[in-house]
Amino acid sequence: MSPAMAAGVIDRLWKIGDIVALVEAADAKPGKRRTTKRGRKNSMPSNQVNDPEHWHSRAEEMRTLAEDMTDLDAKGTVLRIASEYDHLAKRAAMRSKVSKISN
Repeated sequence: MSPAMAAGVIDRLWKIGDIVALVEAADAKPGKRRTTKRGRKNSMPSNQVNDPEHWHSRAEEMRTLAEDMTDLDAKGTVLRIASEYDHLAKRAAMRSKVSKISN
């Protein structure tokens, strides 16, 4: 159980796939930032969300980080994150293709 679950803030552990689903569900216009429910600006502009190279770069960072890890559980987690970043890159590339076709 996480501290947030113990405090009653959330009712389940979030997995990277949950975050991927949130990013995929977001359909922001390029260059604009979305506002959260509390009125704060999200820190990542949508042009990065829609840039496959951004996500490939993040995946490579995770794989590089994992190379030096000795804790096998942590290493596996970081490699799964790299895989999810690769998935985000594929989704961004698909959005890019759809955007070019519709313009």
